[in-house]
Amino acid sequence: MRNKRLLVWLAAVIGLVLTVGLWMRLFVDGDQFRPELERRMTVALGRQVSIGHLSLSLISRSAVIEKLSITDDPSISEAPFLEAKSAKVGIAIIPLIVSRGLSVQSLRLQEPQLTLRRSKAGTWNVSTLGASSSRESDTDPRLNLSIDTIGITNGRVIVETRGTRAANHVYEAVNLTARGFSSTKRFTFQMSATAPGNGAVTFDGTGGPLGPAGLGSMALDGKLAAKHLDPARAGLVDPGGGFAGLVDLNCRVVSDGRRVTSSGTLRGDRIRIMPGGSPAAVPVSLAFQSEYDLNTSVGVLKRGDLRIGRTSSQLNGRFNLGGNGATLQMRLAGRHMSIPDLEATLPAIGIRTPQGARFASGTLDTNLAVVGSFARLSMSGPVTLSNAALVGFDLGSQMRTAAFLAGIPTSSTTMIQTLTALVHIVPGGVRVDGLNALVPSIGSFTGAGTISPSGALNFNLLTRLNRPASVQGQLLSAATLGYSEQAFRLHVTGTIDRPIFVPDVPSAVGGFAKRGNPLSTGAGFLGKLLGKWK
Repeated sequence: MRNKRLLVWLAAVIGLVLTVGLWMRLFVDGDQFRPELERRMTVALGRQVSIGHLSLSLISRSAVIEKLSITDDPSISEAPFLEAKSAKVGIAIIPLIVSRGLSVQSLRLQEPQLTLRRSKAGTWNVSTLGASSSRESDTDPRLNLSIDTIGITNGRVIVETRGTRAANHVYEAVNLTARGFSSTKRFTFQMSATAPGNGAVTFDGTGGPLGPAGLGSMALDGKLAAKHLDPARAGLVDPGGGFAGLVDLNCRVVSDGRRVTSSGTLRGDRIRIMPGGSPAAVPVSLAFQSEYDLNTSVGVLKRGDLRIGRTSSQLNGRFNLGGNGATLQMRLAGRHMSIPDLEATLPAIGIRTPQGARFASGTLDTNLAVVGSFARLSMSGPVTLSNAALVGFDLGSQMRTAAFLAGIPTSSTTMIQTLTALVHIVPGGVRVDGLNALVPSIGSFTGAGTISPSGALNFNLLTRLNRPASVQGQLLSAATLGYSEQAFRLHVTGTIDRPIFVPDVPSAVGGFAKRGNPLSTGAGFLGKLLGKWK
């Protein structure tokens, strides 16, 4: 008997559900709410919203939107900002049954495609989403649009970039959930995405209330993290530039709607900066703190502690994210930096040691201006090398004629006591001016030269040899009447891996004859003799 009553109650409930469902199908047409829902969403977003079809489901307590689209900011593009084949709308059942009214409580877009674009001034289209100069009051009382939860499931975001090589960068598996969403109070959000190149991005925190200018003026406080992110493939830097590598990022981002502050750490692996460079063999880390003005698109890197191994330097200055891409106006400074630690990163800017050589000791001081876009970045300023031991490279044996002249001893290590120069590093190569180097075993070198992106060398140096006590030195001293300066021009060609040193000793010795030296005959003979050994 008891089971019979249970079955009766169960049949009654099922019958009631079927009856209500049938009643909704016959008398509650979801499309009757579509025009008002379009209008209310258009007002809320400040963009034209189009809905293809709206159907209701009592069992799932939801409505389904088919073919939803949102237009872009008209000042940026006429193409759609968002397109979704479907969207699930959470609704309240009681108002629907009692008053045939639709109370929207949640909205989740299924596999939408969003396109992020920038204006010529650098304004992103998403930043103006939600901006509205007025709120309409003549709304349909049957529609209550009070959305508590907004979400995206398995979305696709296309980032259009401007620059020398404009391209689209696609983020897949984009998932977003905003709970407690409101235009008048704070809400929580969680976002994740797979970046181009299989990088991972997450952004979790709180936001709101929505500012009058749209999402871009909304206050937020969140944690941004990225793993194995390729900045060029992700559209963060111009892919036409020389920058490459993978980045891990962990930082806190806080915005009051006008100014954004961020602090955290960034780690770069296999970083390359210049087109002619090659990936750094060791990671680079940066602990930073910055401020960014949303109105001017100008920011300041207030603190940038750059570390390579045990070596640290300071990077600070201004950056501009407006226009066609990021531009920098910064300064990189470091003192007593370990050259062995830095050596593995020098290839990133197109500089490396000769093949088979390495620095065993030494320090570097530098103060470089870092200016330009990532596509045309330049680094220029003074550098000072001190007490550096270059193992596996014998400079004396490379200069065969000079070795005979000065009796230079051969050694598998070249000691550089000091080297100062002004360097200018650009995508077109490296220019070195005002070079002044002292190599105790040989002498001093002054001059200038260039290194091409392919590594080709072209240096012209004036070499002053130490006064040798050898037989060769005595012969040279006699031939030049004891002239104090044993100097000659040195042309360095070849490549960084295999440099070629071509001394112009005969012209230097022959110069004494032109000065009226009584031993011009001896000088001419010595010049001919040495000319055979070049």
